[in-house]
Order: sequence, then structure tokens, then C-alpha cells
Amino acid sequence: MTAKRILPQQEKFYEFLKAKQKANKTFTLQELADATGYKLKGTINAKISRHEWDFAFEKANETEYRAKDISSLTFEQFFQLLSTKKTALPVEGTGTLGHRDILLNQAKDNFILSLELYNRPSLENRFQAFTLIHCAAWEHLLKAAMIKKSGTDSIFSSKSAGRTKGLDECAKEILGVSNKVYLNLSKIIDLRNTSAHLILPELGGAYSPIFQASVINFTKFWNDDVGYQLLPSSSIGLMSLTTGHPKSSTVGLQSKYGKELADEIKPVIESILADIEIQADNEFAIVVNHKLRFAKAGEEDFTLAELIKGKESVNVIKEFSDHSDELLSGNVIEQVNDRLNTEMSLADRVQLFRYSGKEQEKMNTNDWLAICHDQQWIPSKGSRYCRPHGPLNRATYTIECVHWIISKFKADSDYLLRVKGSYMEVLRRKKAAKLKSRKTRK
Repeated sequence: MTAKRILPQQEKFYEFLKAKQKANKTFTLQELADATGYKLKGTINAKISRHEWDFAFEKANETEYRAKDISSLTFEQFFQLLSTKKTALPVEGTGTLGHRDILLNQAKDNFILSLELYNRPSLENRFQAFTLIHCAAWEHLLKAAMIKKSGTDSIFSSKSAGRTKGLDECAKEILGVSNKVYLNLSKIIDLRNTSAHLILPELGGAYSPIFQASVINFTKFWNDDVGYQLLPSSSIGLMSLTTGHPKSSTVGLQSKYGKELADEIKPVIESILADIEIQADNEFAIVVNHKLRFAKAGEEDFTLAELIKGKESVNVIKEFSDHSDELLSGNVIEQVNDRLNTEMSLADRVQLFRYSGKEQEKMNTNDWLAICHDQQWIPSKGSRYCRPHGPLNRATYTIECVHWIISKFKADSDYLLRVKGSYMEVLRRKKAAKLKSRKTRK
């Protein structure tokens, strides 16, 4: 078998990388071309696009690259790596595949597996499988980022020898607690940690916008940190998550799981839907409505590629709207009280509903009418919160109405006291005017 011929460009490439790594300096592709004799628009761009040189250097920023440590490689071993397309595998005895490379390989494998499992309709526990494996993918990716930033020791816990840091701790260090990407991931972590026994199809349906945003966030983080595209353009459709599960009603949950379990699931669903509406950010949640239709090029509502690139023109795909329940006034009051019982202490509820020296712990009809008057929820006009219902010949309200009231109560504990005082004053004026009109007629 004839040995492959060593080219002068390969020797220059080896010396160039060693010099840059020793000096801890970044370089541009044009500098690489000038130093080695490789053509920028030929060999260099082709090798980078096929990831054949990933073992040798990585992207430092938009225009510059950083050499990896190849000091332990002889030129013959370096040449062997150049001569094979299997650059993800180390040359025997060299140890060129470091902790970061291993973590990145695992992150990519788990990420792709989580997508495949989520979009497999025959798998009954696909939401649970996605949650567990997607969290594992994020943990590997964030630890790889920590190694790049601070070295291998940074991924190990100071509290327990030999153990690495958990996903939440890694996310806080790399993403920051105020980051929308962290807020999104924390919801999935909470679901994994506290609700593993409750990851039912109904929860998966509610969480699907959170999952979808996390998939895009993962891809964007990978592209920025690793320096090349995670998946080829032909695989972009794989990243669209299809839930295919109808929104749940209280009656449907109770008939399927019984009242006790339904009462445990419903607040979780309501809470996550409220969070999606409040955050209104596509790094936190992306609501995707799948519709099959014929369309010409350019007529699509949005593309996942635009989201991954982070185009500013793509902000909100679809205004979030949940019309799963047609709620009457009594239903709204009941759902608000149910949510407050689990999300607010008794003392806070008493403080919220105080009025005219009287204490109460629940929202009543007068409270509801005062809010409707303040917000001008007039059924004849119709809005995202209320609309006329022909068959019932009365107004019905959406679940968004419940979300809005809960959010308002939490943000402003004096809101109800103000609007109720204003509403009662309006009623007193109307009553006084009515009595005056009666006396005038007499």
C-alpha cells in the first residue's frame, strides 16, 4: 500500500498552529492561508464546512479562530488526523479527544435523541423521555462551555469530591439567572425534578412552547460557543416539535385521572400558561400552531432558520391565545380562587380582599364586577378576555382572563381595593340618580 505524500502546506499548518497555541494568540483564516499556502476559498473553507479540522482549532469570535493544544502530537500523528475524515475520534495513544470534545459529542447525541423521541407519536411517554434527555444534553453542553471558559476543574463540585456540578448550577454560571434562556431551562429542570410522576400528555401539551424555545436556544448556544452549525440545513425540520395534544379542560382531566390527580395537574398547567403569556419572549416560549397548507416560497409565516440566526424581525410567532374553555363569570371566580389558594398565603389573600373594614379570603361577585368595570370587559365589543356567546345569550370569558387577574393581584396588592372603591362609588351615584328621578316624577 502506497503511503500518502506529505505536502509542504501540512507541515506549515502544523508549525503555524503550534506557534499560535504557544503564544496564546488568535488568527484569521486569511492569516492561515498566507502562512500555509492553502487557498482560502478552496481547501480552507471546504475543510471547515466539513468539520475536518475541528480537532486543530475552534472559533474564538465572528472573524478569528483559536488553535487547540496539539503539543502532545508528533507531526506524524497530526498528519494522520489530517488524512482522515473521522476527526471526532482520537489517534490511539495521543489523547486528543479531551473532556470538552467528549461532552460536546454527548450533548449532540442526546439533543438529537430528544428530538427523535418527542416527535415519535407511538411513544406514550415521549414528553417524559424528552424532558430527561434534553436536560442531559444541556448539562453536557454547558459543562463543555465551562471547560472552554475556565478549564476542566470548573465542572467539579467543591461540595463533594469527584462529583460534577448539577445542571442548574452550570446554567446559573454560564447563562445567568436573569437570562430568558435560563428562565426557560429552569422550567424544564423543575419539571424533571419535581413532577416526573406527573409528566402526562396534558402537561406535555402545556409545556410544548417551553420545549420548542429550548430547542432553538440550545441550537443557538451551540452555534455561538462551538463555532459551527449543530445540524445541517436539510435537518432544520427535525427541530419543529409536534405536540398533537388538545388543550385540557377540568372536566376532561377529572374524567381521565380522577378529581384528586386532576386537581394536582390543573394548577401546574394554568401556571405555565400564565408564565408564557407574561414573559412574551421567544427565548422563553415559542407557540407553534401546525397547519398543513399549500404555499409558494416566501409565503411561510416564519422559518426555524430565522429564529436560530436570531433575526430581530422574528419576535413573536403567534400571539398566545388559549380558548380551550368557554368560562362563565362563576367559572372565572372559581378558577381564580383555586389558583390563589395554591399560589398565595392566607394572610396575603386576606390583605388582597380587604374592603371597608371587612376581611375575606376569596374573590366574590362584587370583586369580579369591579374588575370588569375597570377593564371595560364589554362582551358586545369582544376581546381576548371576553366575547359574546350566541347559544348561551350571554358573555363568556377566556382562560387568559384568569391569568391576567392572577398576575395583577400578585403585582399590585392594592389594585382590587382601588377598583372596588371606584366601582362602589359609581353604583352609589347611579342609585342616587335613580332615587332623584323617582322623586321628580312624583
